[in-house]
Amino acid sequence: MRKRKLFRNLVIVLIIIAFFLTLYNLNINEFISTLYKVRIDYVLLMIFSNFLAILLFSMAWHVVINEVYKISFKDSFISSCICIFGNLIIPSASFSGEVMRINYFKKKYKIPIEHVLATVAINRFQYSVTMISFFIIGIAIAYYYGIQIFSLLIALILILIVTIPLIILLFNPKALVIMVDKFLRIFFFFSKEKDKIGFIYDKVYEAVDQFNLTVAYIKKSKGMILALICMALQWLFNSITIYLAFLSINVSVNVGIIIFTYPIFAMLTVTPIGIPGNIGLIEASMIWLYSGFGINFLASLVAVFLTRTIVILMDLFIPLPMFIKYKKFVL
Repeated sequence: MRKRKLFRNLVIVLIIIAFFLTLYNLNINEFISTLYKVRIDYVLLMIFSNFLAILLFSMAWHVVINEVYKISFKDSFISSCICIFGNLIIPSASFSGEVMRINYFKKKYKIPIEHVLATVAINRFQYSVTMISFFIIGIAIAYYYGIQIFSLLIALILILIVTIPLIILLFNPKALVIMVDKFLRIFFFFSKEKDKIGFIYDKVYEAVDQFNLTVAYIKKSKGMILALICMALQWLFNSITIYLAFLSINVSVNVGIIIFTYPIFAMLTVTPIGIPGNIGLIEASMIWLYSGFGINFLASLVAVFLTRTIVILMDLFIPLPMFIKYKKFVL
């Protein structure tokens, strides 16, 4: 807990430093002047592109959950919007939003939690595959246009380190059993309730078996490919939204930079620092990263301001009525 608090305070300090550096480099008159030049038609396209991304996010989940239970797209859309809302309000590496989505199906449709967890695991795996693919495609495009980004390969290595354990769990069912067994042994070594060990072991391993059976079923399905395509398209439209922000102020940028950096911002969106929407962290990171790639500082600032304003407002106000109406299922 102390380390987490220290990390959170460190991030806040870095955000404050980045904020003051931004103000130091900012000419407020030029910023306002550039905002006045923003083309409304491109802003409307940004809204449309971001909404398509939300629909595709819901579709990717819908395809996976429908391999196990036949659910209407309406419910998949509602649960996905609530998931987005949860992740926005409580940044926790996607856990807050996923818990709300799991509760929605568990309480409304009485779906066993291990079945929903299996679909979430598949969804997260597809997320990781898409992330790695965008890094690779972005690197290739940016390099083709003459931008040297070898140093940022460190980020790709970090993603691989995070993704490999997930791949092992999905494609090696025994690995999950071994992990659970070791966890239970450590937990009960310090526990005083030794008499409950047998009962809890049985329940846990029953859930693990159900999880593995569901994952095995989904992996054999053709829907896996369709879900992966939906998620890739979702990320593409998210990237297009940022690209359109630059075009709205008549600034042309290397699309490879947008594609490569988007996974970084996607990770920062759900980084658990305790600030709703991670406001400050993402904006500062985007501005300085784009500037590091040689994009004009003012152009980066305005484009990020436009993108984040649209994304936050849509992620907040589209799901909010659904959250209010169905909160008995998600809380």
